[in-house]
Amino acid sequence: MEKAYIIDQGKDFIWKIDMTADTEAILNKVRKICMDIEVFISYAHCDREIVQPLIKALSDRDYSVWTPDNKINAGDNLTEQIYDAIIRCAYKGFYIVVISEESIKSSFVTNELAFATSQGALIVPVVIGNPNIPDDIRAWIGKYQQVRLSPTEADFNWVGDMLDSVIAKKIANLS
Repeated sequence: MEKAYIIDQGKDFIWKIDMTADTEAILNKVRKICMDIEVFISYAHCDREIVQPLIKALSDRDYSVWTPDNKINAGDNLTEQIYDAIIRCAYKGFYIVVISEESIKSSFVTNELAFATSQGALIVPVVIGNPNIPDDIRAWIGKYQQVRLSPTEADFNWVGDMLDSVIAKKIANLS
């Protein structure tokens, strides 16, 4: 019955709760689930392999990660789906922009970043390598952290730690 409810809601992510954990850990997990947090990751298509460890790192921490590669169905209006996801993430999640030599050339990434900013999204910039970031993008992203050109899942732990910290503060405010 629970699986049918999840499918009816358009969700494809199944949550796991360790019922042997301490009560506070279980309650925090349930609160996180109830918040229905979604993370949008904007990146240049050719950076797909570079972004995979980030997606895995966040998925392993129970975040529902939205990328066009895993959420768009054939026949869907791509632009509409992307902007709807950005709006959801602006209000109930996080917007991560991956800045690389390729993404700074992408009008899609720039347009998504501009739209996310206009929606008041919490922008989490991840800079791959040492690209020459244009001033307009630099103004949108503010402070950022760099990772190496061929990052591993461990290189993205700081992203999960930061998101977890924000969620912990939101959970504390619910109590």
